[in-house]
Amino acid sequence: TGGFPMHRFFQPTFPDAGSVILGGPEAHHLAHVLRIAAGAEIEIFDGQGRSAAATVTRISKRDVELQVLRSRVTPIPMPDLTLAVAAPKGDRLDWLVEKSVELGVRRLIPLLTTRSVVDPREGKLDRLRQAVISACKQCRRDHLLEIETPVRWAAFLDGLDSAETCWIAHPGGRPVAELLAPAESRPLVAAI
Repeated sequence: TGGFPMHRFFQPTFPDAGSVILGGPEAHHLAHVLRIAAGAEIEIFDGQGRSAAATVTRISKRDVELQVLRSRVTPIPMPDLTLAVAAPKGDRLDWLVEKSVELGVRRLIPLLTTRSVVDPREGKLDRLRQAVISACKQCRRDHLLEIETPVRWAAFLDGLDSAETCWIAHPGGRPVAELLAPAESRPLVAAI
């Protein structure tokens, strides 16, 4: 863990030093599920690359006060990878999000295609964003995976940036190893 505590909690903003209040589901998880006591050292992260070791100083019914001890900034993982995928049914989408976080994907774009059967609405996207936070806590990732609103295949193709390298898998295509070296410095988009 690089000298940082085992338990991690998502806190969108916190100072480099001083106190911060952890609230909502994260405070509930710390105090009532894990039953962490005052004096324990935990880790918080903001999802934008910053994390900090902090000491629990006070626990109340609704929130937890923390004292930030030391912080660090993690650079954005390379390569800068976007995954555009026709959303699979059921739990497979949750699994896809979790594995994308673990593998370092920066952005996920759900695609709406001719034969799509899943069109994730805002409620489903909100639940997936919570799954991103949980996966980041589990695998110690400091950058949240961005989940964009679903887009039609044609609009996705029209919106590709010329600075991005886009891969679409094909059984007769070139091996990934041949394609990776020249594309390492450019943002990558993999469409499925």
